[in-house]
Amino acid sequence: MKILVKTIMTDQITVAGLDHKFSQVMEFFEKSGVRHLPVTDGGKVIGIISARDVMKDLYQQLSKGEAVTLKQMDETFKVKDIMTPVPKTIPPDTEIEDAMAILMNAGFHALPVVENDELKGIVTYHDLLGAYFKEKRPPVHYTSGAPGFAV
Repeated sequence: MKILVKTIMTDQITVAGLDHKFSQVMEFFEKSGVRHLPVTDGGKVIGIISARDVMKDLYQQLSKGEAVTLKQMDETFKVKDIMTPVPKTIPPDTEIEDAMAILMNAGFHALPVVENDELKGIVTYHDLLGAYFKEKRPPVHYTSGAPGFAV
């Protein structure tokens, strides 16, 4: 049985825009519980930003040896400077094995799911791995044979 990305993707997506400030992007990560945000402009995916990208930018600011405030980060932070522009996207009918191969070969951890230039969802390495192992290795139930006892 083939599992398609559209059956496991997250379709309630938080997105970032080019004008979002550091504090807004961090709030998106915090409140949404996600680690990857598609960046959109006019509804079209133009990039993707990860929590790791944001932390790397913050580290670069801190490594200059000066105190960094939230206000300073909001003033200097530019989504377009740290996002991965023109990210690899996949259509909803992509099989999970194909999506896993893309992620493994490219070295990133999330793929925006796009159909007709419209963002439909996002799928992560974690989503794909969970679905793959759930399908390929269904839970095993053990029993001792004793009535009323099973693990």
